[in-house]
Amino acid sequence: MNNIPNAPENMNGGINKVQNNQPFFPQYTPTYPAVNMPKKKKKEINFGKSDYIFCGIFAAITVCIVFFGLFGGMGIGFTVSSLALVAAMTAYLIKKESVTVFSISSVVLSALSCTVFVLYHDDFLSQAIAFLILIASGVLYAVSLCDKTVADNFSGVLRLLYAAIISPVENFAVPVTTLIRNDKKKNALQILIAFLAAIPVLAVVIPLLVSSDAAFEGLVTKIISSFGMSLLKLICSVLLFMLIFAFAISCKFRLFKTDAKPVDLTKLRVVKSIFSITFLSIISFVYLVYMLSQTAYFFSAFSGILPAGYEFSFSEYARRGFFETEIIAFINLILLTLSLALTVRREDGKLNAAFKSLITFISAFTVLFIATAISKMIMYIGQYGLTRLRLLTSVFMVATAVVIIAFIVRVYVPRLNCMKYAVIISMALFTVLCIAGIDRTVAAYNVDIFLSGKTDTVDVEMLSWLSDSATPYLLKLTDCGNEDVERRAEHAVNGIFHDYGSEWQFYDDSQLHSENKFDSGFTVSKYVATKLLNEQKYTYDFYNSYYNGYRYDDENDDTDNEYAEELPSDEFVWDEDVDSDWLG
Repeated sequence: MNNIPNAPENMNGGINKVQNNQPFFPQYTPTYPAVNMPKKKKKEINFGKSDYIFCGIFAAITVCIVFFGLFGGMGIGFTVSSLALVAAMTAYLIKKESVTVFSISSVVLSALSCTVFVLYHDDFLSQAIAFLILIASGVLYAVSLCDKTVADNFSGVLRLLYAAIISPVENFAVPVTTLIRNDKKKNALQILIAFLAAIPVLAVVIPLLVSSDAAFEGLVTKIISSFGMSLLKLICSVLLFMLIFAFAISCKFRLFKTDAKPVDLTKLRVVKSIFSITFLSIISFVYLVYMLSQTAYFFSAFSGILPAGYEFSFSEYARRGFFETEIIAFINLILLTLSLALTVRREDGKLNAAFKSLITFISAFTVLFIATAISKMIMYIGQYGLTRLRLLTSVFMVATAVVIIAFIVRVYVPRLNCMKYAVIISMALFTVLCIAGIDRTVAAYNVDIFLSGKTDTVDVEMLSWLSDSATPYLLKLTDCGNEDVERRAEHAVNGIFHDYGSEWQFYDDSQLHSENKFDSGFTVSKYVATKLLNEQKYTYDFYNSYYNGYRYDDENDDTDNEYAEELPSDEFVWDEDVDSDWLG
């Protein structure tokens, strides 16, 4: 009885009555063991003198990139600013023990990709690919200076992605918050932060004020017309600086290295060898049948497997299989990667011999399949000329073959981290392509095979769609000895001259404009094209006289044109075996 708890008393000192004559039991609250959730440790960052110095250096370089690069024509200004950024990042992050073959390869790619922008003016594909390579190689270089094992294995690839994408965003405000803790600079930073915080408020208030008063509207319109673009550039510079500096300090202070344990790939191996061997055997059998079917083109004994009524067409044989090759190579690479990652190893940790043989066969088939497609492409280009798509497809297939070969090497030499070097080699192939110039290469090849007599046709219209790096080769066609081609080429060159207008006179030695000769948008291709046009005496008088002599007959114009017969025809003759430029 002594263990029975006392009933609680009410406010008046009496005992509360239990309703429904139910016995009173004390309220029991279950207790659970506390769960300690892992918390991400935030690393303390203490800026030194060098950090403040490089903060200013990165800010100045970012302003140059925005003002003279992104908004300055993407010419020599962007090249110089990007090279300065690579140099500043090197000085900020480099240590003697951090220099490796991989980091050197990455920084060389970064420097080479920067030069593309000073070489070509409006070659969009070359500049776009070079821009992507610049970002990718720059990230690889910066992270590799702080982590030698980056991209060595699956965990290294995850760290790389974290350092390139997540860490800069997570630490976007770290430069500001770190600088605020410095008492000496607290007032200046408070002013800067207040200025930045006022921007979104003003973005709402100013349009309301403009709509409420005509005088204020005129004042704001005048200010925007005078300083609006400069203000936009400044805002872009601030945002880009914070992103670049956040990435830099993330690398220097190793903020991308988390406390999480590296991924244990052995736990993912749950597929038994018998399943993988059976699955890969089925795929290999289909590929073997495909390889045997190719003999139908070369041996009469196998010709019966070709479709009824099939006639061996050079163009059809050479053209088929370009896009299918890349899709099959991509599928095979995924299948092989998953097979290696999920298949259980033997007790000694090595791969089953049959499993390894099947992986080798599929990899070798993929390389052979790519080599066959490349040989077809070479035949096709030799017969019908080069286009942007054919050139890009060829280089992409070579890069894919490099990755597959590195995969085979990795199977037999697992300690050799060759995949990341395969990626570097693939990026180097595209970098060389961009430096050579996609448009320039296409124009040079097509004009050279025409002038050498290897082909009797040249697509002048296609060349006229290319950037100004193709202008020197169009000028060659204006004096090629073929009257029809010469007239088409002159028509194309005059169209280019009309599109650029007075820009062609920027580099005329007789009318030198020093303020425009070496502007931030200067490119070699633009300079060369302009110089050649000036040497050919292309002026507005020449242009006007040309189009006065070659006027089009409009359907609504009833007047006869005595020059109509001399007009270059717009009807281009396409070979029946050649498809549109979309198919290459």
